[in-house]
Parts: sequence; C-alpha cells; structure tokens
Amino acid sequence: MKPLTLACLLLLGGCAAEGGEPDGTTWRYASASPDCAPFDGPATTVLLSDSVITDSAVTPYLRISAYVAVPRTEVQAGIGGNGPAGASAGLCETGRDCVWADQGWVRIRPAGGGLDGSYDFTLHDGRRLTGRFSAPMANRPRPLCG
Repeated sequence: MKPLTLACLLLLGGCAAEGGEPDGTTWRYASASPDCAPFDGPATTVLLSDSVITDSAVTPYLRISAYVAVPRTEVQAGIGGNGPAGASAGLCETGRDCVWADQGWVRIRPAGGGLDGSYDFTLHDGRRLTGRFSAPMANRPRPLCG
C-alpha cells in the first residue's frame, strides 16, 4: 500500500470514530440507590465505576440519575428533562471536571433486589456513551427530599 493511500485511510478512519460513535464501555462495579432530583422530588441514582463503590465513587465513574423513585416496573427517562420523566448523567474522570450529558436516555427496571438498565447519551464534549448495567441496591436509607 502506498504511504499516501495509507495516510488517507488512517485519517478517514480516525475522523469516522470521533464524536458520535457509541463507546460500549463496560464498568466493573455498579451501585444503585434512592436519591433526590434537582427539583427536590425522588430520584434513583446508579454509579458505575472500575473501583469498588463505597459511600462515594473513585474516578473514573459514570453517574446516572433518573428522576423517579426506585422503579417497580421499567422506566425510561430522557436526559435534560426536569421532571418525573427526566434524567441526568455525567462522566467524572481523574484530574478533570465531570462532563455532563446534553441528550439521550436511560432505561431502568427492577431485577433481583437491584436494577438492570441501559443508557445511550451524548456528553457535552461530543462523546457518545452507551452501555448496560446490573446494579445491586446500596444499603442506604431513602433520603428526605424537598
């Protein structure tokens, strides 16, 4: 293969992989817990990390919150919505500020004492994150919201 042809292929391949491609990241640990939404209503938060999750996660981690009480049936919430069908998500990396999602969705459902789910969203910096999770419920009391 000629050097110019190889360089063109590498450039085109690199451009096609940037930005909007799903990453399919697999996280080693997951934890779900009741939480409060920004408007002081109930929420359910899932933390995904490569480190053991205790009271707080160690970077890097992905934080996903659906603005619903811990669900008893499958729920889908949209990123950016500020109500019962809303959600937020942010990727926090070591040595950097967290980057929050601008658009996308999260789907969660009860499963064996925890939550199973999937997500597909685009971060503010253009990265697209997709994946699935199975998260046990953390042994924490439900917070008082409002």
